[in-house]
Amino acid sequence: MPTFFVVATGLTADRWSPVFGVATGGAACGLYVLAQARTVPYLIMAAVLFALAVAAPVLAWRRRRAV
Repeated sequence: MPTFFVVATGLTADRWSPVFGVATGGAACGLYVLAQARTVPYLIMAAVLFALAVAAPVLAWRRRRAV
């Protein structure tokens, strides 16, 4: 939820450091989840984390470009 809050509210638009934190944290947590198990719920959670890791820089870039 904190990651969703950062991405959804646009707190990543002014500075890039939160964007890289979200991207790095999402990728690291996704790898950790995959290391735990490979069942369907774990795969879904890893996919969501990887999607957030990719979405944060893309959304910040689009917001900066729009400004």
